[in-house]
Amino acid sequence: MSAYMIVTAKIRDRAAFIAGYGAVAGALVAQFGGRYVLRGPGAELLEGEFGDGASMKLRVIGTGFASAAAAASHYLAGAR
Repeated sequence: MSAYMIVTAKIRDRAAFIAGYGAVAGALVAQFGGRYVLRGPGAELLEGEFGDGASMKLRVIGTGFASAAAAASHYLAGAR
């Protein structure tokens, strides 16, 4: 069964983000069989709150994996 990981990120320094994590993120996603299904700035909140006082200046990323185990492995690999 497919699994999806949705990330909302508030990026304070875009240049540093792109040079660091952004430069290796695609390869890490592919390493675990993932594919981007949604990437983009300007998330629009229709109801509720993002939490922690976050504004609409968020980047939303949706990544699809073949299974929940693959998604979890990807997530845990980024923590190392």
